[in-house]
Amino acid sequence: MFAVSANGIRPSMMPIGPVRVRLVGTVRGDANGQETASVNAPNAAEAVAALNRVAQVSGADGVMGVASDYRRAAIAAGPLQSLWRVEVQAWGTAVAAVDETEKAEDKDAPEGD
Repeated sequence: MFAVSANGIRPSMMPIGPVRVRLVGTVRGDANGQETASVNAPNAAEAVAALNRVAQVSGADGVMGVASDYRRAAIAAGPLQSLWRVEVQAWGTAVAAVDETEKAEDKDAPEGD
């Protein structure tokens, strides 16, 4: 079993910092208010995948404490169709793995002037 600190990060992981992504799209609906299938509508899975890509570009090995939020707001409504703005956000803490041999070398090295 791994030892975990109060913030949920294993000792072999070092937090790099917070990461956040926001995806926005528009969706059309029919007269009954039902969404029509669209590739423009982002979803939570896409937001989390984008969050992991952003963290990796920043040099992280992964993201911990991931959360997401899905919101849909009506932009326009008419007798034949409706239009919604869809916004999905995801956020978390980017972490990098710490090599235990580097930690040991740092402890053994004398401090310089």
